[in-house]
Amino acid sequence: MRARFLMTVALVLWAGTSLRAQDLKQAVTRMQKLYSQSNRLHVVMRIEAFEKETATTPYYQEQADIKREGANYWYLFGTTEMLLNARFIVMVDKSAREMMFNTRKPGAGPSFQAAKAPNLDSLFRFYEDPQYLGRKGHTDHYRVVQKKGPVDRIDLLIDGGTGFLSEIRYRYRQGPLVAIHFLTFDPQPRFGPDVFAEARYITRSGGTVQPAVSFKHYHLSQSEGL
Repeated sequence: MRARFLMTVALVLWAGTSLRAQDLKQAVTRMQKLYSQSNRLHVVMRIEAFEKETATTPYYQEQADIKREGANYWYLFGTTEMLLNARFIVMVDKSAREMMFNTRKPGAGPSFQAAKAPNLDSLFRFYEDPQYLGRKGHTDHYRVVQKKGPVDRIDLLIDGGTGFLSEIRYRYRQGPLVAIHFLTFDPQPRFGPDVFAEARYITRSGGTVQPAVSFKHYHLSQSEGL
């Protein structure tokens, strides 16, 4: 529970105001523009939490995989999987072996998307007064020190080859360190034909919706709350 809280706070805290370091501002702006304007996008992130900054082994580690094509979304975070296409909304909890679905209502996509899908827009805002700490290999290192809030220091690493953020680290005043690694940020991915197909999760027969073969032992329910 603590680890998920730290991860959520870390994602929300990717915020601030204008940057003075032009290269960092350009990198974040470019990622923001690609995320908001690309018709297709594939992002993979690894989130790690450490008891303290000097720890070498994380006490929590999870990976997030996000795919988007037009109005279609698919994401995987830990044991939670979600699909949104033109016909259905499906959410899967693999740890509980439960699956919920609902038909997609016209015009309801954006509100569901904002509430349920990972909101990367909040991750692409800017920080105050970054310090440039230099380059190691092909990676530029920036640091932001915050006087208020639960996080006192933020380190941002930019890949000199792609111009994208490759890692961001949050050091909490109470000790923990949370790191987010960008393993993939692809604005021109090639997806297979079934990535956004509800048939991966559910089948329809005679007006009845049932779990697909891969999820035949899952409890399936329709939820108007989706």
